[in-house]
Amino acid sequence: MMGSKDSSYTSPVHTVELKSFMMMRSEITVGHYRMCVKAGECNKLEPLAYEKCNWSNKISTKENHPINCISWHEIMKFAAWVGARLPTEAEWEYAARSE
Repeated sequence: MMGSKDSSYTSPVHTVELKSFMMMRSEITVGHYRMCVKAGECNKLEPLAYEKCNWSNKISTKENHPINCISWHEIMKFAAWVGARLPTEAEWEYAARSE
């Protein structure tokens, strides 16, 4: 079942059939993304003044932190580089519910 009856944004609850899929157990880290940049497949990110962004152009203590403040286009490049894709909304909801 996908959706929720708790709000108009997530309703109606409906049945969705999914094909088998695999998903990484953990987030993509700054270090993972840096490897893609070094391979020339991903773009170096602009360091943002926003203190909650984990990327730095230099190796830092945040290499094992999840990459954030990244565009959809850049994460799609990363996914292609590792031979993967982003999950669909239905796949994400299924995985988030741990069913």
